[in-house]
Amino acid sequence: MEKPRRSRPSGCTSLRWSTWGQQWWAMLGAFTVLIAMIILLDSFDDRPIFSWNGITLNTITSILSVTVKAAALFVIAECMAQWKWILFAREQRPLIDFDRLDGATRGPMGSLRLIVKTRGAYIAQFGAVLTLIALALDPFAQQLVQLREVIAFETASNGSVAVVPRAQAYSSGDMTVEASSSTGLTNETGKMVQWTAMKASSTATISATMEAAVSSGFFKSLEDVSRERFFYCLTGKCTFAPFLTLGVCHKSTDVTSKLKHSSREQDFNATLRAFGTEMVGNFRAQHKDDHGSAFSLPNGHFMANIDGTDPISCKECTTYLTTSFGTENPNKTVTMRGIDTLIWSMSVIYPDMKAYNNLRVSDESADESKVWPNIPMLATESALYYCVKNVTASVVDNKFHEEVTEVSGVTRTIDSWDAALLDENNGTYQAPPEEARGLVFESSWSWRGYNDLQLQVPDHDGLFTVTPISVFSISAHLQSLFRWPDWHNSTTVRQRLEAVPGMAKAVAYNSAVFGPLVHNWRYQQAQPKKIAQLMSLVP
Repeated sequence: MEKPRRSRPSGCTSLRWSTWGQQWWAMLGAFTVLIAMIILLDSFDDRPIFSWNGITLNTITSILSVTVKAAALFVIAECMAQWKWILFAREQRPLIDFDRLDGATRGPMGSLRLIVKTRGAYIAQFGAVLTLIALALDPFAQQLVQLREVIAFETASNGSVAVVPRAQAYSSGDMTVEASSSTGLTNETGKMVQWTAMKASSTATISATMEAAVSSGFFKSLEDVSRERFFYCLTGKCTFAPFLTLGVCHKSTDVTSKLKHSSREQDFNATLRAFGTEMVGNFRAQHKDDHGSAFSLPNGHFMANIDGTDPISCKECTTYLTTSFGTENPNKTVTMRGIDTLIWSMSVIYPDMKAYNNLRVSDESADESKVWPNIPMLATESALYYCVKNVTASVVDNKFHEEVTEVSGVTRTIDSWDAALLDENNGTYQAPPEEARGLVFESSWSWRGYNDLQLQVPDHDGLFTVTPISVFSISAHLQSLFRWPDWHNSTTVRQRLEAVPGMAKAVAYNSAVFGPLVHNWRYQQAQPKKIAQLMSLVP
């Protein structure tokens, strides 16, 4: 007789109705809900507040966390209940342990009693610890969703937005070229030949806004300049993403250690007269043939006076308190030769007034220590140059704040600033080789064609551009502020200076402040006047 076949339950059915089927399903559900909660939180991270028909993200998170906790506690309670029988089957134990184990499956108080009073039930005690930890799940779940206030601007109906200025290119300024031509006949090799000559020169001027910005940058404090910064923030509290902008950077170097005093064979008396420094009264008659010495820097910028004079307090003579040399050519600087986008560099030699005053107070009888060349001297070199800046800006309580850093690795493009239209066969209107790459305004050749100055940033798309007219107008303006035309490239000065041993290639100086010193540098006699105003900022 054939026995009837029994159907075997499928895998899912077996799992469902097995001894531990409900616990397995509870663990799977807890894990699934936990994964869903993680995905949900990640999806709404750093997003606007979620709300759907009054149900917030916090509500959904709480429901999911309670589900995870309930499923986990169900499994833990069942395991602890089963472990109760395992313990008593293994060994004889006090009957009170049965009550403690049974109480641990019902809640946190029983779990705490099991942990404290029961011995040798480590697995059950671990389950009790998990039960207590589950109590903290709800408050921690509430902390999973944290809100932070961020102001996000949207374009208004009138098109206004929160803005902060930045520049990808600069093209302001004006340049005027004056050209004339003449014709004539010349007798060459017995034959009359007609010739034509052209003469051209140019002038460059910056815009009124740039002129004001230059004055502010030189003669106002950093706080005053920051308060003048334009921004638009409707709410008074704005945060802007970091951005790159074309800018002007600065660098200063103390070059006092590079100062060198001239030797006895180097007499600067005749050179001083070439610069037009007039000695007056009896002083002129007494010292016209006296020796003049100088402190100089490696590029040949120097400051000279007649030995034995006191340039700070002498009222009978005109002496030098300060000399400076300004240039756009990196090759003529002391420490700025590596700057390829130099706008203006200026070295300044001046007396150390603090040391001088201390010297006069401490040693009143030592006359030799108060006169030239025994006066303590200082020297510094500063530069302005085109650069790219990384700016992080914000507005708090209607006050503008920014953190600015210079971007490193900025270089010119290959064809940046090429003099594309220059006639190589006509040197009259060409820059000298040492000036060819310099961002220099010179009326005789700057009117010819130049490419834009283009700066490129590593790993950044796009170029930062300054047009030739802008470059020349800024250069011309700084020349007018800090360079005295009568001294710059003066033939007489050069002839006298070349007569001084070792000074044939010196750059000399092209601006100065004259002594004696009055109560404020701002009121000193100077050529040009802005140098005295600039020296008033020196501490």
